[in-house]
Amino acid sequence: MADGLFDKQYKEFFSLIKSGDVRVIFRTMHEFNGGRYPWSSKPVAFKQARIHVRNLSREAGLTQQNILFDFSLNAWDLPEKSGNPNQRGVFVSCTQAVKAKLKCPTFEDYYPGDKYVDLM
Repeated sequence: MADGLFDKQYKEFFSLIKSGDVRVIFRTMHEFNGGRYPWSSKPVAFKQARIHVRNLSREAGLTQQNILFDFSLNAWDLPEKSGNPNQRGVFVSCTQAVKAKLKCPTFEDYYPGDKYVDLM
């Protein structure tokens, strides 16, 4: 997503929010710390995508008065073992106790910074 593949769709969505003069809680790229979705199991890529999408919203003229970005994590840190997210993947239970040994990401690794998260 950070490379602009979905920019057209995001820009259209943001334009609709702006023209409708509504307030939206945007739950994009949810459950990133699980291994099921294309945006999960890769913290660096996730942060880049998250920052890119939020910046697109600001370029469209949206502020926190129009859109709030929800940082919606999975209940457990379950990255896909191979690092290639999919619905049938083998998940690793990544806890703080095993994180260093397994070199697996926990939700803290995905946090893009306060500027890009409005609520959790």
